[in-house]
Amino acid sequence: MAIRDLLWACPFCRAEDVIRPDGGGEACKQCGARFRRTHGAEIEAVPAGGQPVRRHAADWAAELPPVRLPAEGQGGPDDREYRRSAAVARLVVGYEPVRAGGEYVGRAERFGPPVQGMLILTGRSLTFAPTEGQPQQWPLDAVAAVQPSSSALQIRMRGGPVVLFRFPEASVRLWDETIQEALRRLYRSTGRGEILEFQPRISVR
Repeated sequence: MAIRDLLWACPFCRAEDVIRPDGGGEACKQCGARFRRTHGAEIEAVPAGGQPVRRHAADWAAELPPVRLPAEGQGGPDDREYRRSAAVARLVVGYEPVRAGGEYVGRAERFGPPVQGMLILTGRSLTFAPTEGQPQQWPLDAVAAVQPSSSALQIRMRGGPVVLFRFPEASVRLWDETIQEALRRLYRSTGRGEILEFQPRISVR
């Protein structure tokens, strides 16, 4: 996982989505702090004008502020925008059998070609607007599962497609946590309880 995916906010200036590749490491474009991986899971950070600080990746991540959404409307989640980022989408177009020792053990998704565009999250929907072609919009109610990986976010729609999103600049982890928080807000506002998990499917208590 890239440092900018793990540290979706700068641990020094707290600005969101500002760490970008820079030379042999990554740097905050807001305050100038620099980050690089060292031994194992350690990350060394050098704040602007300061001394190097070396910590485990989990310790840096624990210092990040919680994800905050815009204030909720009086009638519950509405169409106000929560987040927008350039994204590359790939839709699952089929499944292929997976075998071990000649025996069927399951199936794996087969993805279509990558499509460049913009991903937009509001309190009610998730929209992918491709650079060319018509936007695809899914109600948040239709999201059945949210599954992040080190470099991508996979969303499964209830009765619809499975879509894999990659973000050329934005943090996968920030998108994952923002969508999860938006879904928690939506479920609470509609009396469906608290979400316990997001994969392999959303479940509530």
